[in-house]
Amino acid sequence: MAKRRLFTLVLVTTILGGVAWAGWTDIRSKAQDAKSKADEIHRYLPGEMKKIVAAMCAAGDDNRKSAGESEASNGRSTVRDKLDTFHRTAKDAIDQLQPIANDSNDGNHSEASSLMSDLKSRRDKLDDQTRDLVNGTPPVIDYIMRKSESARNDHRSGCSQRGLSLNGGIVDCLMASSDTCTVVEVAFDNSNSIDRARDRANRAKAVVESELKRSSPSSTVSKCKRVETRVDCYKVCPDVDDDGKFREASPSWRERCS
Repeated sequence: MAKRRLFTLVLVTTILGGVAWAGWTDIRSKAQDAKSKADEIHRYLPGEMKKIVAAMCAAGDDNRKSAGESEASNGRSTVRDKLDTFHRTAKDAIDQLQPIANDSNDGNHSEASSLMSDLKSRRDKLDDQTRDLVNGTPPVIDYIMRKSESARNDHRSGCSQRGLSLNGGIVDCLMASSDTCTVVEVAFDNSNSIDRARDRANRAKAVVESELKRSSPSSTVSKCKRVETRVDCYKVCPDVDDDGKFREASPSWRERCS
């Protein structure tokens, strides 16, 4: 009889221990699943930010901002869905880890505390990384627009004449050197913008040449014996790091873009 009681006690203890172990294994698995979902978002976010930059850098001057906003809108819904799934999974895991982490006598106390701390840290970091994309327009869009406008204005400071009105037309930038006058247009460094800038430069050249044919041309161009065109182009396409943040950089310039 004593042996039977001992066998029963050992059997019950083994079963209960197995149940406890299975419960902890499941909880730990949920925590690892939440960590995997966090890692997935962390890997996904830089790609979405790079798409925004690429869309803006390939767009024409009149739709550069809308191209960035459109790409941001596409990425926003996907990131929101992934983030919501992570938050639900992380909360469920943290809620189950909490009692174990609070029980210093539990053999899994230390690992539960570590998993909780890790999940909370990942949650806070992801919320910070995704906030701009999820809640509104990412700062990189305004950065590219502001930096582009600043680059154009700085470049125009080298013009002999700016916004010159001649014979019913406008010459945005005229550079005079000896008897040669060069009509300069500025473009973002992509084929669409360069083509349109070249068209503007040719129209401005025609305006200057028409003015020179008048009997009393404007003194601003009267010394021009030869009129040329030039398109200078710049690029504002910031790099995006592994956290989805962009790095500020000065615009890069090329002269006589073709």
